This record gives sequence, C-alpha cells and structure tokens, in this order.
Amino acid sequence: MDGTTYTNANTFSWTPGLSHSLAAASPQSVGTGTQYVWSSWSDGGAISHLVSPTLGTNFTVNFTTQYFLTLNAGLGGDVSPVSMWTNSGLSLSISATPSNRFAFSSWSGTGNGSYSGGDNSTVITLNGPILENAAFLPPTHSITGMSFDVSNGVLLTYDTEPGFSYHVEVTTNLALPAWSALPGSATNAAWNSATFTDTNSYSGVQQFYRIVSP
Repeated sequence: MDGTTYTNANTFSWTPGLSHSLAAASPQSVGTGTQYVWSSWSDGGAISHLVSPTLGTNFTVNFTTQYFLTLNAGLGGDVSPVSMWTNSGLSLSISATPSNRFAFSSWSGTGNGSYSGGDNSTVITLNGPILENAAFLPPTHSITGMSFDVSNGVLLTYDTEPGFSYHVEVTTNLALPAWSALPGSATNAAWNSATFTDTNSYSGVQQFYRIVSP
C-alpha cells in the first residue's frame, strides 16, 4: 500500500478522493513446491493500480495456490510436459516416450494425486507438489559369445547399454523354465558389452543362459 508492504489485514484513514496505490507481490513462496500467485483484486483492478475511494471501502486481494510438478526421465526416453508450476486441483496428462529400441517400464510418483504404475500415458491431479520419475528398459540383451573350459567354466559375452544394471540367469529346462540368478554376475554397464564367467562345476546337464536387466 503506497509502497509499504503489509502481510495482514489493515485499516487506513484517507482523505476522500485522494489517490493511493495498491499492489500485490506475486508469486509468493509458502514452502517447497508450493506458491501463491495473484488472481484478482475485489475492485477488478490490475495487480498494481491506483484507487481513489470517496467513502469507506474494502479492498481484498485474491491468490491462487500452485504446486510444482517435477517430471524426470530415466535413461532411454523422454517425458512430457516439462516440469512446471500448476494450479491446485488441476488434472494433467503426462506421458513417457521411449527412445529407439528402448521400452517404457513404469512411473514412480510421490505426492498427493501422483501416479505409480505401468501406463506410459496417464492423468494426475495436483493436490500438492508431485514428483514423477519415468523408467525405461534397455533393448533386448543378446549373448554374443560363449566359450567353455572344463577347468575355468563358461565364459559369456553379451550386449549392454551404458548406465543400466545387468545380471546373468541360468536354467536347465526351457520347457518349464526355472531361471535363477548367478551369484556375482550383477554389473553396472559402462560400455556396450560385458563378460561373465560361470565357474559352477559342470554337472553333465545342458544349461541355458539369459541376460536380464535390471
């Protein structure tokens, strides 16, 4: 009011007809991920305007609550829309799009109105600040090389995608597969290929291998 900031309701005694300036600060932070933005004055004026009351008058400023939506894309894809402030209670469509050869995995959301699940396109409602993380799966993992040595075991070479974790699983029956992870096979890929040696003793039974991520 006239260049002075007030945070509570106030009463002023003015000479009738003289001009005074009204202005509202906007936006106003009220905690992490929450803010108030100016909506209107009760007299219909702009966010900053002059008033010249000739009799007792009430001026009320109105604000809209907004929450921040954070969207993060993991390796292998993009998300839409971009992170942004959104009005409280607004329903908003979000989507995750995998890059070439990748596949969408899931959303992991926190906050009131968020979503967690396997639908790449969904609708959330901003009842508070929301964080959504989209995860993507790397391309199909291929075993590109295999060698066997009675004394050293089975050496496997397989494709990887940098930044993803992998492990090797084995089974002895593909008709009714019961896959089990091989201890020590977990790796976080830094290159486009990796190797692992299965040092379990050879039992004379055929074995089948596959590469799994994560």
